[in-house]
Amino acid sequence: RRVHGDARNSLESYAYQMRNLMDDTTEGTAGARIEDSDKETIKAAVKETLEWLDTNQTPSKEECDEKYHALEQIVQPIFAKYGGGHQQAEGFHPGGGAEDMPSHDELQK
Repeated sequence: RRVHGDARNSLESYAYQMRNLMDDTTEGTAGARIEDSDKETIKAAVKETLEWLDTNQTPSKEECDEKYHALEQIVQPIFAKYGGGHQQAEGFHPGGGAEDMPSHDELQK
């Protein structure tokens, strides 16, 4: 049961983190640097993920992992396209790569 909660929390946290990054248009942040069409792609994927979580209150760890990886597959190439994958609260870091973005497995630790 604990593993299920951790997987769900990781997915939910990642989705909200991506939404918040796209909504933050402060100069130098991902939200300011990423083109609107790509932001909309990320926002749509995040919305779909959060709606899925709302309708699936007790998903399995495998279901959460699958959704997490699906969201990553949308987000990571977009961040890589703009020269950075690693994001932190202080903003977008140009020059990093998609490999810098924390993976699902890293967030599970």
